[in-house]
Amino acid sequence: APPRLAAGGKIVGSRHRYAPLKNYQFVSFIINCDGKEGQVDSATAGGTLACTTERIPDGMDALTLFLERTRTPVGELLILTDANGHLRAVDWEDYSPRMHQLLGWHYGKNGYIVRDAARCSEARGRLEAYFAGELSAIDSLEVATAGTIFQREVWAELRRIPLGSTISYAELATRIGRPKAVRAVGLANGANPISIVIPCHRVIGANSGLVGYGGGLHRKMWLLEHEGALTPSAPARQPALF
Repeated sequence: APPRLAAGGKIVGSRHRYAPLKNYQFVSFIINCDGKEGQVDSATAGGTLACTTERIPDGMDALTLFLERTRTPVGELLILTDANGHLRAVDWEDYSPRMHQLLGWHYGKNGYIVRDAARCSEARGRLEAYFAGELSAIDSLEVATAGTIFQREVWAELRRIPLGSTISYAELATRIGRPKAVRAVGLANGANPISIVIPCHRVIGANSGLVGYGGGLHRKMWLLEHEGALTPSAPARQPALF
């Protein structure tokens, strides 16, 4: 069955699952603000691209993620970072089941643990600045994901969409060199674990309608209005996705 978004944001029926972690090598990728990607290297600093892989050898702990919450005009936001400060997930409190489902696909059901953050991260500070009106505050945030090669291509291209702009799913597929993969691009968009910073909300329907945002169309509308890509009087509608 084709994948669909069920109640509470849970994605069901997907045939494109991540391979879960079972004490073997996995790779997490940094997707920088210019859309370029590199593999995570804990020794790399200053936003440069890295060239090594992460690994969880037998007997070692799972990936630790640090949870923060912040209030926004459209609901409470959940922010997860790793020990290196890389952003791993951003989602809404009322969609936390979906967030954990995506993390499980990335790292395995038992491949990660979540702890409350002891202090405010740079990611949280920049997201709060974004919501306060400093829209470019999140542009240079480093994010780290797993996912398939195709999904990472889509997510990297999303970071190249400028503030105040939108593109269609068809245009997104064309930009990654896969013009016929419109539906697959839509699925990769929906599997994005780091909303707002990897701006899947900037992708709209073929007839410029608001479609396909897992956090709810009211949030997609608010984010686009906040960024100046949509006038407040524009109606939200749910036309055909492609």
